[in-house]
Amino acid sequence: QKQRSNLRRVKSFVKMVVGSFIKNGIESNVTKRHQATLTIWDITEEQYQILGEGKVIQFKNLSVKASLHDSVIQLQGTNKTSFLEISGVPPQTMHHSGYKARVFKPVETIVNMSKGCVQAQSIAFDCVGLIVRVDKIATASEIQSSASKCSSIVLHVYFTDQTGGIVRLQREFLDPALVYQWKLTSGGNGNMGTICAFQNLYILPYDDVENCAVAAWDNCSLCFPQGRPFTNKFVPTKNDEMEKLHLWFQLEQNRKIVLRSKYMLESGAILPVTQGVGSVLGVQVIAMGHVLNVKQVDGLENNFLMNIDCMECVLTAKFSFSLLDVFRSLLEDVQKNVNIEVCDTLNDVAMKLGDALRKSGLLLHFQLEREKQFNDYNNAKNNIHFKIVNVRCVRSEALLWLFLH
Repeated sequence: QKQRSNLRRVKSFVKMVVGSFIKNGIESNVTKRHQATLTIWDITEEQYQILGEGKVIQFKNLSVKASLHDSVIQLQGTNKTSFLEISGVPPQTMHHSGYKARVFKPVETIVNMSKGCVQAQSIAFDCVGLIVRVDKIATASEIQSSASKCSSIVLHVYFTDQTGGIVRLQREFLDPALVYQWKLTSGGNGNMGTICAFQNLYILPYDDVENCAVAAWDNCSLCFPQGRPFTNKFVPTKNDEMEKLHLWFQLEQNRKIVLRSKYMLESGAILPVTQGVGSVLGVQVIAMGHVLNVKQVDGLENNFLMNIDCMECVLTAKFSFSLLDVFRSLLEDVQKNVNIEVCDTLNDVAMKLGDALRKSGLLLHFQLEREKQFNDYNNAKNNIHFKIVNVRCVRSEALLWLFLH
Protein backbone atom coordinates (compact mmCIF):
# COMPACT_ATOMS: atom_id res chain seq x y z
CA GLN A 1 0.00 0.00 0.00
CA LYS A 2 1.40 3.31 -1.03
CA GLN A 3 1.31 6.21 1.36
CA ARG A 4 0.91 9.65 -0.08
CA SER A 5 2.90 12.38 1.68
CA ASN A 6 1.95 16.01 1.27
CA LEU A 7 5.08 18.08 0.77
CA ARG A 8 4.92 21.82 1.05
CA ARG A 9 7.51 23.56 -1.07
CA VAL A 10 8.36 27.08 0.04
CA LYS A 11 10.80 29.72 -1.15
CA SER A 12 12.43 32.37 0.99
CA PHE A 13 12.42 35.96 -0.19
CA VAL A 14 13.34 39.47 0.92
CA LYS A 15 11.19 42.45 -0.03
CA MET A 16 12.37 46.05 0.17
CA VAL A 17 11.69 49.52 -1.17
CA VAL A 18 14.44 50.93 -3.39
CA GLY A 19 14.86 54.36 -4.92
CA SER A 20 16.69 55.81 -7.90
CA PHE A 21 20.18 57.02 -7.11
CA ILE A 22 20.08 60.74 -7.92
CA LYS A 23 23.46 62.47 -7.64
CA ASN A 24 22.11 66.00 -8.06
CA GLY A 25 18.57 67.12 -7.48
CA ILE A 26 16.00 68.44 -5.06
CA GLU A 27 14.61 66.14 -2.41
CA SER A 28 11.04 67.40 -2.81
CA ASN A 29 11.08 66.31 -6.47
CA VAL A 30 11.43 62.63 -5.50
CA THR A 31 8.12 60.86 -6.19
CA LYS A 32 6.84 57.30 -6.57
CA ARG A 33 8.25 57.37 -10.11
CA HIS A 34 11.70 57.22 -8.53
CA GLN A 35 10.84 54.24 -6.28
CA ALA A 36 10.19 50.54 -6.76
CA THR A 37 9.38 47.46 -4.71
CA LEU A 38 12.18 44.90 -5.07
CA THR A 39 11.71 41.22 -4.20
CA ILE A 40 14.71 38.86 -4.15
CA TRP A 41 13.77 35.16 -4.24
CA ASP A 42 15.99 32.43 -2.75
CA ILE A 43 18.43 35.08 -1.58
CA THR A 44 21.89 33.86 -0.59
CA GLU A 45 23.63 34.76 2.66
CA GLU A 46 26.25 36.67 0.71
CA GLN A 47 23.58 38.77 -1.02
CA TYR A 48 21.75 39.37 2.25
CA GLN A 49 24.86 40.69 3.99
CA ILE A 50 25.24 43.38 1.33
CA LEU A 51 21.74 44.77 1.84
CA GLY A 52 21.02 47.53 4.32
CA GLU A 53 19.04 50.73 4.69
CA GLY A 54 20.90 53.75 3.35
CA LYS A 55 23.28 51.73 1.16
CA VAL A 56 23.80 52.41 -2.53
CA ILE A 57 23.79 49.11 -4.45
CA GLN A 58 23.98 48.38 -8.15
CA PHE A 59 21.72 45.49 -9.20
CA LYS A 60 22.07 43.51 -12.43
CA ASN A 61 19.74 40.91 -13.96
CA LEU A 62 16.45 42.12 -12.48
CA SER A 63 13.07 41.53 -14.05
CA VAL A 64 10.14 43.98 -14.17
CA LYS A 65 6.55 42.90 -13.52
CA ALA A 66 4.02 44.07 -16.06
CA SER A 67 1.69 45.59 -13.45
CA LEU A 68 2.20 48.36 -10.92
CA HIS A 69 1.31 48.05 -7.25
CA ASP A 70 -0.01 51.25 -5.66
CA SER A 71 1.46 53.15 -8.66
CA VAL A 72 4.92 51.73 -7.89
CA ILE A 73 7.07 49.57 -10.19
CA GLN A 74 7.65 45.99 -9.02
CA LEU A 75 11.11 44.50 -9.56
CA GLN A 76 12.19 40.91 -8.99
CA GLY A 77 15.53 39.19 -8.60
CA THR A 78 16.96 35.79 -7.65
CA ASN A 79 20.13 34.33 -6.20
CA LYS A 80 21.61 34.85 -9.66
CA THR A 81 21.15 38.62 -9.41
CA SER A 82 24.40 40.58 -9.18
CA PHE A 83 24.86 42.92 -6.17
CA LEU A 84 27.58 45.57 -6.07
CA GLU A 85 27.79 48.02 -3.15
CA ILE A 86 28.96 51.54 -4.01
CA SER A 87 30.77 53.11 -1.06
CA GLY A 88 31.78 56.68 -0.26
CA VAL A 89 28.46 58.30 -1.19
CA PRO A 90 28.05 61.71 0.57
CA PRO A 91 25.00 61.99 2.88
CA GLN A 92 23.70 64.99 0.92
CA THR A 93 23.51 62.88 -2.22
CA MET A 94 21.38 60.36 -0.30
CA HIS A 95 18.92 63.15 0.54
CA HIS A 96 18.63 63.95 -3.16
CA SER A 97 17.50 60.37 -3.70
CA GLY A 98 14.77 60.70 -1.06
CA TYR A 99 16.49 58.66 1.67
CA LYS A 100 16.09 59.80 5.27
CA ALA A 101 17.80 58.11 8.19
CA ARG A 102 15.41 56.67 10.74
CA VAL A 103 14.41 58.93 13.63
CA PHE A 104 12.84 57.44 16.74
CA LYS A 105 10.01 59.74 17.79
CA PRO A 106 9.26 60.38 21.48
CA VAL A 107 5.94 59.11 22.81
CA GLU A 108 4.78 62.70 23.34
CA THR A 109 4.97 63.30 19.57
CA ILE A 110 2.99 60.11 18.86
CA VAL A 111 0.31 61.19 21.36
CA ASN A 112 -0.08 64.52 19.54
CA MET A 113 -0.23 62.74 16.17
CA SER A 114 -2.92 60.39 17.47
CA LYS A 115 -4.99 63.25 18.91
CA GLY A 116 -4.99 64.94 15.52
CA CYS A 117 -5.86 61.73 13.69
CA VAL A 118 -9.42 61.25 12.44
CA GLN A 119 -8.86 57.91 10.70
CA ALA A 120 -6.01 55.42 10.30
CA GLN A 121 -2.94 57.00 8.70
CA SER A 122 -0.62 55.23 6.29
CA ILE A 123 2.43 57.16 7.50
CA ALA A 124 4.84 54.83 9.30
CA PHE A 125 6.89 55.92 12.30
CA ASP A 126 9.58 54.48 14.60
CA CYS A 127 9.84 54.88 18.35
CA VAL A 128 11.41 53.48 21.51
CA GLY A 129 9.18 52.61 24.44
CA LEU A 130 9.13 51.02 27.86
CA ILE A 131 6.40 48.37 28.30
CA VAL A 132 3.91 49.04 31.10
CA ARG A 133 1.27 46.44 30.25
CA VAL A 134 0.41 43.65 27.79
CA ASP A 135 -3.23 42.51 27.42
CA LYS A 136 -4.87 39.78 25.40
CA ILE A 137 -8.04 41.76 24.90
CA ALA A 138 -10.75 39.66 23.32
CA THR A 139 -11.53 37.22 20.59
CA ALA A 140 -12.71 38.83 17.39
CA SER A 141 -15.31 37.42 15.01
CA GLU A 142 -15.13 33.70 14.56
CA ILE A 143 -13.40 32.27 11.51
CA GLN A 144 -14.94 29.21 9.92
CA SER A 145 -12.77 26.58 8.25
CA SER A 146 -13.38 23.07 7.03
CA ALA A 147 -11.03 21.59 9.63
CA SER A 148 -11.60 23.69 12.72
CA LYS A 149 -13.31 26.66 14.24
CA CYS A 150 -11.16 29.26 15.98
CA SER A 151 -11.11 32.95 16.83
CA SER A 152 -8.56 35.64 16.16
CA ILE A 153 -6.91 37.34 19.12
CA VAL A 154 -6.14 41.02 19.53
CA LEU A 155 -3.11 41.88 21.63
CA HIS A 156 -2.68 45.32 23.23
CA VAL A 157 0.83 46.43 24.23
CA TYR A 158 1.08 49.67 26.24
CA PHE A 159 4.37 51.57 26.38
CA THR A 160 5.68 54.91 27.59
CA ASP A 161 8.94 56.87 27.84
CA GLN A 162 10.44 59.87 29.67
CA THR A 163 7.74 62.20 28.29
CA GLY A 164 5.04 60.39 30.30
CA GLY A 165 2.53 59.70 27.50
CA ILE A 166 1.15 56.22 26.79
CA VAL A 167 0.73 54.48 23.44
CA ARG A 168 -1.39 51.37 22.92
CA LEU A 169 0.00 49.16 20.16
CA GLN A 170 -2.60 46.84 18.63
CA ARG A 171 -1.81 43.62 16.81
CA GLU A 172 -4.29 41.01 15.61
CA PHE A 173 -3.39 37.32 15.33
CA LEU A 174 -5.62 35.20 13.11
CA ASP A 175 -3.96 32.13 14.62
CA PRO A 176 -4.08 32.31 18.46
CA ALA A 177 -1.00 30.06 18.71
CA LEU A 178 1.12 32.78 17.09
CA VAL A 179 0.54 35.12 20.06
CA TYR A 180 3.07 33.22 22.17
CA GLN A 181 5.64 33.11 19.37
CA TRP A 182 5.82 36.88 19.06
CA LYS A 183 9.20 37.89 20.42
CA LEU A 184 7.62 40.65 22.52
CA THR A 185 5.52 38.19 24.53
CA SER A 186 7.63 35.02 24.42
CA GLY A 187 10.23 34.76 27.16
CA GLY A 188 9.22 37.49 29.56
CA ASN A 189 5.58 38.09 28.64
CA GLY A 190 6.20 41.76 28.08
CA ASN A 191 6.90 42.48 31.76
CA MET A 192 6.90 46.10 32.87
CA GLY A 193 10.29 47.63 32.24
CA THR A 194 11.05 45.85 28.98
CA ILE A 195 12.47 48.43 26.55
CA CYS A 196 11.78 47.94 22.84
CA ALA A 197 12.58 49.66 19.59
CA PHE A 198 9.50 49.66 17.36
CA GLN A 199 9.65 50.15 13.63
CA ASN A 200 7.02 50.89 10.99
CA LEU A 201 4.01 51.42 13.26
CA TYR A 202 0.93 53.28 12.03
CA ILE A 203 -1.13 55.96 13.77
CA LEU A 204 -4.77 55.38 14.76
CA PRO A 205 -7.21 57.88 16.34
CA TYR A 206 -6.76 58.71 20.04
CA ASP A 207 -8.67 56.55 22.55
CA ASP A 208 -10.67 58.81 24.90
CA VAL A 209 -11.64 55.92 27.15
CA GLU A 210 -8.09 54.90 28.07
CA ASN A 211 -6.76 58.37 27.35
CA CYS A 212 -3.85 57.08 25.31
CA ALA A 213 -2.51 57.24 21.78
CA VAL A 214 -3.17 54.24 19.54
CA ALA A 215 -0.84 52.63 17.00
CA ALA A 216 -1.31 49.64 14.70
CA TRP A 217 1.01 46.77 13.86
CA ASP A 218 1.46 46.07 10.15
CA ASN A 219 3.06 43.27 8.13
CA CYS A 220 6.14 45.48 7.80
CA SER A 221 6.32 46.34 11.53
CA LEU A 222 9.25 45.17 13.62
CA CYS A 223 10.05 45.00 17.33
CA PHE A 224 13.48 44.72 18.94
CA PRO A 225 13.43 44.17 22.73
CA GLN A 226 16.54 45.40 24.52
CA GLY A 227 19.08 42.73 25.30
CA ARG A 228 18.23 40.55 22.31
CA PRO A 229 20.33 40.35 19.17
CA PHE A 230 19.08 42.26 16.16
CA THR A 231 20.54 43.11 12.81
CA ASN A 232 22.08 46.50 12.14
CA LYS A 233 20.39 46.53 8.74
CA PHE A 234 17.31 48.02 10.37
CA VAL A 235 18.21 49.38 13.81
CA PRO A 236 21.67 50.61 14.87
CA THR A 237 23.48 48.00 16.97
CA LYS A 238 23.83 50.59 19.71
CA ASN A 239 20.52 52.43 19.87
CA ASP A 240 21.10 55.69 21.76
CA GLU A 241 17.39 56.19 22.53
CA MET A 242 17.10 52.70 24.06
CA GLU A 243 20.19 53.33 26.18
CA LYS A 244 18.89 56.70 27.40
CA LEU A 245 15.53 55.21 28.37
CA HIS A 246 17.27 52.31 30.11
CA LEU A 247 19.42 54.64 32.24
CA TRP A 248 16.40 56.85 33.03
CA PHE A 249 14.40 53.84 34.26
CA GLN A 250 17.18 52.76 36.63
CA LEU A 251 16.43 55.67 38.99
CA GLU A 252 13.91 54.84 41.72
CA GLN A 253 11.88 58.03 41.31
CA ASN A 254 11.49 57.33 37.60
CA ARG A 255 10.34 53.78 38.28
CA LYS A 256 7.56 55.26 40.43
CA ILE A 257 6.59 57.56 37.57
CA VAL A 258 6.19 54.56 35.26
CA LEU A 259 4.30 52.61 37.92
CA ARG A 260 1.98 55.54 38.43
CA SER A 261 1.31 55.73 34.68
CA LYS A 262 0.54 52.01 34.66
CA TYR A 263 -1.96 52.25 37.52
CA MET A 264 -3.54 55.42 36.19
CA LEU A 265 -4.09 53.56 32.91
CA GLU A 266 -5.62 50.56 34.68
CA SER A 267 -7.81 52.62 37.01
CA GLY A 268 -8.96 55.14 34.44
CA ALA A 269 -7.93 57.93 36.80
CA ILE A 270 -6.71 60.06 33.91
CA LEU A 271 -10.11 60.05 32.22
CA PRO A 272 -11.71 63.45 31.73
CA VAL A 273 -14.73 63.97 33.98
CA THR A 274 -17.96 64.38 32.04
CA GLN A 275 -20.49 66.73 33.62
CA GLY A 276 -23.97 65.45 32.80
CA VAL A 277 -24.81 63.57 29.63
CA GLY A 278 -24.96 66.44 27.15
CA SER A 279 -27.60 67.04 24.50
CA VAL A 280 -25.78 67.18 21.17
CA LEU A 281 -26.01 64.23 18.78
CA GLY A 282 -22.74 62.50 17.92
CA VAL A 283 -20.94 63.83 21.02
CA GLN A 284 -18.58 61.35 22.71
CA VAL A 285 -19.46 60.85 26.38
CA ILE A 286 -17.30 59.17 29.02
CA ALA A 287 -19.21 57.37 31.78
CA MET A 288 -18.22 55.10 34.66
CA GLY A 289 -20.63 52.78 36.39
CA HIS A 290 -22.10 49.35 37.10
CA VAL A 291 -24.33 47.34 34.78
CA LEU A 292 -27.89 46.94 36.07
CA ASN A 293 -29.34 44.77 33.31
CA VAL A 294 -29.23 43.91 29.62
CA LYS A 295 -32.17 43.20 27.38
CA GLN A 296 -32.87 42.45 23.75
CA VAL A 297 -35.63 44.52 22.21
CA ASP A 298 -37.74 43.76 19.17
CA GLY A 299 -36.94 46.12 16.34
CA LEU A 300 -33.22 46.32 17.20
CA GLU A 301 -31.84 43.36 15.26
CA ASN A 302 -28.58 41.98 16.73
CA ASN A 303 -28.51 44.83 19.25
CA PHE A 304 -28.99 44.99 23.01
CA LEU A 305 -29.97 47.70 25.48
CA MET A 306 -27.96 48.09 28.69
CA ASN A 307 -28.89 50.11 31.77
CA ILE A 308 -25.83 51.58 33.51
CA ASP A 309 -25.83 52.97 37.05
CA CYS A 310 -23.49 55.98 36.83
CA MET A 311 -24.27 57.05 40.43
CA GLU A 312 -25.44 60.48 39.23
CA CYS A 313 -27.96 58.96 36.85
CA VAL A 314 -28.96 55.80 35.02
CA LEU A 315 -28.04 55.71 31.34
CA THR A 316 -29.58 53.47 28.72
CA ALA A 317 -27.12 52.54 25.99
CA LYS A 318 -27.32 50.34 22.93
CA PHE A 319 -24.53 47.98 21.87
CA SER A 320 -24.16 45.61 18.96
CA PHE A 321 -23.74 41.85 19.01
CA SER A 322 -20.07 42.35 18.05
CA LEU A 323 -19.31 43.72 21.56
CA LEU A 324 -20.57 40.55 23.21
CA ASP A 325 -17.08 38.98 23.10
CA VAL A 326 -15.60 42.07 24.77
CA PHE A 327 -17.98 41.84 27.74
CA ARG A 328 -17.37 38.10 28.02
CA SER A 329 -13.62 38.73 28.05
CA LEU A 330 -13.99 41.26 30.90
CA LEU A 331 -15.93 38.66 32.88
CA GLU A 332 -13.34 35.96 32.21
CA ASP A 333 -10.67 38.24 33.73
CA VAL A 334 -12.50 37.93 37.08
CA GLN A 335 -13.20 34.21 36.64
CA LYS A 336 -16.83 34.73 35.65
CA ASN A 337 -18.36 33.01 32.65
CA VAL A 338 -21.46 33.46 30.54
CA ASN A 339 -22.67 30.02 29.54
CA ILE A 340 -24.38 30.62 26.23
CA GLU A 341 -26.01 27.61 24.60
CA VAL A 342 -26.59 27.10 20.89
CA CYS A 343 -30.35 27.01 21.45
CA ASP A 344 -30.39 30.33 23.35
CA THR A 345 -32.37 33.16 21.83
CA LEU A 346 -31.00 36.73 21.74
CA ASN A 347 -33.20 37.49 24.74
CA ASP A 348 -31.64 34.56 26.65
CA VAL A 349 -28.15 35.80 25.77
CA ALA A 350 -29.03 39.31 26.97
CA MET A 351 -30.44 38.10 30.28
CA LYS A 352 -27.45 35.83 30.99
CA LEU A 353 -24.96 38.59 30.15
CA GLY A 354 -26.78 41.18 32.28
CA ASP A 355 -27.07 38.78 35.21
CA ALA A 356 -23.34 37.92 35.08
CA LEU A 357 -22.26 41.56 34.82
CA ARG A 358 -24.52 42.62 37.69
CA LYS A 359 -23.36 39.81 40.00
CA SER A 360 -19.68 40.42 39.16
CA GLY A 361 -19.89 43.97 40.50
CA LEU A 362 -17.45 45.13 37.83
CA LEU A 363 -16.90 48.88 37.66
CA LEU A 364 -16.64 49.74 33.98
CA HIS A 365 -15.61 52.73 31.91
CA PHE A 366 -17.75 53.33 28.84
CA GLN A 367 -17.13 55.46 25.79
CA LEU A 368 -20.59 56.40 24.60
CA GLU A 369 -21.87 58.24 21.57
CA ARG A 370 -25.15 60.11 21.68
CA GLU A 371 -27.18 58.51 18.92
CA LYS A 372 -30.76 59.80 18.95
CA GLN A 373 -33.88 60.37 21.01
CA PHE A 374 -36.75 57.96 20.76
CA ASN A 375 -39.51 56.54 22.94
CA ASP A 376 -38.19 54.09 25.48
CA TYR A 377 -39.57 50.60 25.27
CA ASN A 378 -40.50 50.82 28.96
CA ASN A 379 -43.00 53.58 28.09
CA ALA A 380 -40.72 56.33 29.43
CA LYS A 381 -41.01 59.05 26.81
CA ASN A 382 -38.05 60.89 25.34
CA ASN A 383 -35.44 58.81 27.18
CA ILE A 384 -31.98 59.67 25.82
CA HIS A 385 -30.14 56.71 24.31
CA PHE A 386 -26.48 56.19 23.57
CA LYS A 387 -24.41 53.73 21.62
CA ILE A 388 -21.51 51.99 23.43
CA VAL A 389 -18.38 52.55 21.36
CA ASN A 390 -15.82 51.06 23.74
CA VAL A 391 -15.63 49.63 27.25
CA ARG A 392 -12.93 48.65 29.72
CA CYS A 393 -12.69 47.50 33.32
CA VAL A 394 -11.60 49.69 36.24
CA ARG A 395 -9.04 47.80 38.36
CA SER A 396 -9.56 48.28 42.10
CA GLU A 397 -5.92 47.50 42.99
CA ALA A 398 -4.81 50.33 40.75
CA LEU A 399 -7.17 52.76 42.46
CA LEU A 400 -5.88 51.62 45.87
CA TRP A 401 -2.24 52.18 44.87
CA LEU A 402 -3.02 55.69 43.60
CA PHE A 403 -4.91 56.48 46.81
CA LEU A 404 -1.98 55.36 48.98
CA HIS A 405 0.59 57.26 46.91
